[in-house]
Amino acid sequence: MNKLQWIKLSVITLCALSSIIFYQSVKAQGPVQLPTHAPAPSD
Repeated sequence: MNKLQWIKLSVITLCALSSIIFYQSVKAQGPVQLPTHAPAPSD
């Protein structure tokens, strides 16, 4: 396996892991909320 294939594989793995973690955290929150830099003012 050459370096390019290894890099592609690790990028795919990282993307899959982060999407799984994001999905789990969204599911735990209940209602879907988009992550924002600062907490949105609730009015």
